[in-house]
Amino acid sequence: MARITFPRTVGFGAGLLALVLVVYSIAGILWGLWRPEMTATAVEGGGFAVDTSSNAQFQSFGTFVLSTALIAGVISFGVFKYAKSRRGLGTLLYLGVLAVLGAFVFWLVGGYIAPTVPDMASEVGSQVSWVPTFNPSMGLAAAPFLSLLVYWSGLYLVVEDAPKDAALTGASDNVPVEVGQPLY
Repeated sequence: MARITFPRTVGFGAGLLALVLVVYSIAGILWGLWRPEMTATAVEGGGFAVDTSSNAQFQSFGTFVLSTALIAGVISFGVFKYAKSRRGLGTLLYLGVLAVLGAFVFWLVGGYIAPTVPDMASEVGSQVSWVPTFNPSMGLAAAPFLSLLVYWSGLYLVVEDAPKDAALTGASDNVPVEVGQPLY
């Protein structure tokens, strides 16, 4: 029977996908539980008078953008630091795609966990609360932007170990230097 083997790159990509989905899902659950709620009072006629003193929808959007971008930046930094043999354009682009996917999973899981709009059949004068929904649209771009920025910055700013040049470092490796000779 033939044995199927996969290249290490496929295993690395699958592991990274699993990590992103798990981390963003757990963070989405926590975000869904801790999102700010809107409060309203039931009025006659089956409607609600919404308290407009706080903007829970805007706060939810802001925490969504900041949380997903922060997670993406941390994951990209970790991949850059610990997967030195995988550094390159392919990993950079893959991290960008995973950041979009992770942010979307974060939004879906958080929206599923958060309390939804209550029934309209509440008693007049009773207080109800729920987490408002929002469209993530442009907020989905924050995570891949920071992910790509962090990883690219690492690629751009990394200083590779170069062979020591005694003339440049001033180390004494018994290399003669004449007076008036440039050191570089």
